[in-house]
Amino acid sequence: MRIPSIRTRQDMRAAAELRAAGATWETIAVAIRRQPNLLTRWANIYCEDWLELSAGAEERQARQMDAESRAALRNQLRGKDLKVRLEAAEQLLRQIPDEKPTAPPDPVTNPAGFSAYLKTLNEDELNRFIKETIDKC
Repeated sequence: MRIPSIRTRQDMRAAAELRAAGATWETIAVAIRRQPNLLTRWANIYCEDWLELSAGAEERQARQMDAESRAALRNQLRGKDLKVRLEAAEQLLRQIPDEKPTAPPDPVTNPAGFSAYLKTLNEDELNRFIKETIDKC
């Protein structure tokens, strides 16, 4: 496994944030002053680092989008139109999770989802999950 330099890791972090926000490789390359083909090679050369940085960036982006959507819906709750207010309330209620997922997302294809799943478990559930995972091996 290769270890990126400090500058490369900083640029990878910036690239992951921009990519999670929907930027193209070309746009990212201009922003961080690197060649587009170099950016795509990072995923292969520094695979573990890239997965970690991109998963974190995607998770932060998802949390930010979730917070913005809830804020917009709360603003609609204060509107004058009763129909708009009711629809906003229904949408907010739909955002409340009913229960924990029964199976965790695949940690390889969805590391951010897997991490989020683990964070929903209390200590006993986490210990049980670890024991069951070890027993399968």
